[in-house]
Amino acid sequence: MKRKILDYVLAFLTLVCSWLFWRAVHRAIVNPDASVWLVPIIWFSLFATLFFLDLIIIRIRYLKFGVLLGSFLGELFFFPIVNIISFLLGLWVIGRAKWEMAYGIKINLWKIIHAGSLIFICAWSLAVASHYYLSSQKNKMATPIPKFELEGTTKTITYNILSKVDPSFKKVIEDNLTVNQFIAQGQSESSFQVPEALEPMKQELILAESRKKLSEISGFNLSGEEKVTDVIAQIINKKIVDIVPVSQEKDGKFSPVFLAIAIGLFFSLVALGSVLVYLWFILVYIIFFFLRQTGLIRLANITAEREILD
Repeated sequence: MKRKILDYVLAFLTLVCSWLFWRAVHRAIVNPDASVWLVPIIWFSLFATLFFLDLIIIRIRYLKFGVLLGSFLGELFFFPIVNIISFLLGLWVIGRAKWEMAYGIKINLWKIIHAGSLIFICAWSLAVASHYYLSSQKNKMATPIPKFELEGTTKTITYNILSKVDPSFKKVIEDNLTVNQFIAQGQSESSFQVPEALEPMKQELILAESRKKLSEISGFNLSGEEKVTDVIAQIINKKIVDIVPVSQEKDGKFSPVFLAIAIGLFFSLVALGSVLVYLWFILVYIIFFFLRQTGLIRLANITAEREILD
């Protein structure tokens, strides 16, 4: 009885982690302000650990299939063609683990996990990439001016190029100026003189006219509180999208940009998963050891007949 309860508890926890993982992924995709992919990675690692534990421990018939189906339930209908392929790959993972346990001499946790880990990683990477692609195609991407974190190599390259084009950009980037501050900085160089009483009106007119021109270039109505670096990012993004051909389709606009990003995301996730699999193994080993020490599971030896050629 304790073993059945353990099976159901493991299955339930796996489903909870999978739902939280998909929720974190969707949040990171549609809300760039919250695009901290560390949260989805944590939930996915917990999900993967419990999923492989399910493959090793669960004995209740069809419960493993139910866990897999439950993990993909929402995604199967989100992008049916691609996610059905991912689901079938998940079934293949279950089959590989079952074969390894049936024909292995000992319960070797690493062999069981390793047998289906790459297929598992590819299945969920494909599902996440397709989720990103369809979300972007349905124009669910949030914030018209996305956060543009100038870090690492990107920061160095952007900093050097803008500084060489116009030395004033050096102070803009260092001080992280807003649009209004940037415009006000340039007003001091204006040779257009007006009576002192009209100076505030002149300043406001210059601000309004300059914001209008920047709005036309960026394609976004600026209030003046946006960071100049964000506006520059918006202009660059707009130019990239304008360069890439866009064709009208039945469900809206199609752009190869989103497809290219989705493909890049898929390969990035596969590479990341190939590293994380060692962490999953360690977690599986620790939990498996704990369950054995508490007596919830135990190992037994059986004598099996095998057919051989004589």
